[in-house]
Amino acid sequence: MIRILYLGQKPIGEKCFSLLVREEIALCCAGSNTGNAAWWKSDRVRQEASALGIPFVDNADRHEDRLLEHIENLGIHCIISVQHPWILSKRLLDAVDNFAFNLHCAPLPEYQGYNVCNHAILNGETTFASTIHWMAPAVDAGDAAFVESFPVDATDTAWSLHGKAQAAGLRAFGRLAASLAQGRTPPRTALSGSPRFYSRQSIVPLRRVVHPEDALELDRKARAFWFPPFEPAYIMAGGRKFHVIPADADRNLLP
Repeated sequence: MIRILYLGQKPIGEKCFSLLVREEIALCCAGSNTGNAAWWKSDRVRQEASALGIPFVDNADRHEDRLLEHIENLGIHCIISVQHPWILSKRLLDAVDNFAFNLHCAPLPEYQGYNVCNHAILNGETTFASTIHWMAPAVDAGDAAFVESFPVDATDTAWSLHGKAQAAGLRAFGRLAASLAQGRTPPRTALSGSPRFYSRQSIVPLRRVVHPEDALELDRKARAFWFPPFEPAYIMAGGRKFHVIPADADRNLLP
């Protein structure tokens, strides 16, 4: 039976961990956040790992030596990562002969990095995807294993697109889990397309609506930056900032 080191956090990371538990795959060690100070207010991976008696490593710092120790001592030969906060080094990937997988809730290589749902709306995408890929010691790099695509509607916001991407990501992750549980090596397909990396700060200068009289810009930016609790799009008038919210946004999500 395959023996797994799981590294994951945020709601999608917690759901994927629970899915692996239900598949009865040999989870040997887990790394995630501790406490509920993060925006998702949960450390369910830590709690579930504790309940199962699985060794746990706090991901607040790069505890690679501890992870390597667990890989060696527990006979781990697969790493799975979901929203893990730091890039795994070559020595960590080499420790499992590069048998490692990451879930990225966006198509690759066109949407590497962060804020991908915001940029997809800004770019006017009509389709999007979530990708399970073989890991490499670089951000969102490595061959694709499983891809789940879906349409982007004209009324989608970054928030609703994020929800769709999470659902597609869970479907792709389910395919990975089933493949591993059945002892099958996941497929690998070389990425094609033009790579583009979006940094954490990439959306900061884009949030302002420069031409509010332009209906296309106003609509796209209102939708692209509707992602509570983060700041919406805005216009400047009379030296004051006014937030722009889509008319059909879910008002229950107002920060």
